Amino acid sequence: MHETINKTGFIVVNGVAGVGVSQTTTPFGTLFVFRDNLTTHVGGSSRFAGVSEGTSLTTSFDGLRSLSIAKITLNLNGYEGSISIVGGTHNTKPSEYPVVGGTGDFLYVLGHIRSTPVDLSGSTVVYRIDFFLYWPPYAATLPK
Repeated sequence: MHETINKTGFIVVNGVAGVGVSQTTTPFGTLFVFRDNLTTHVGGSSRFAGVSEGTSLTTSFDGLRSLSIAKITLNLNGYEGSISIVGGTHNTKPSEYPVVGGTGDFLYVLGHIRSTPVDLSGSTVVYRIDFFLYWPPYAATLPK
């Protein structure tokens, strides 16, 4: 996932206290929205795999933790649809998010997603997204 401040991610409400804005921190109460491209490799020019879009609300005074809500739309390896996640984010450490819903080929999917910082320097920060998904046995017999 490639995120660039004021290009794919924007602060829409400034926070009220704590640290200043940097590549990894925002003040407490900051509302941040994003729409980031997902690629299959670290390079931004690698194969397009989907889009992650959502919002984060800074929930710590050190500016490193937030509550995140996102929809990840994928078109990859024959799978097409979206996965919804919600959970806590630590901006400089790996974060785990439970899957709370899905559409298309991801209807009824269960599991979690891990986001790991790869490169937090420069104008574009890069995160690795790992998917740990499974379809319960009953999903094959339910209508789509």
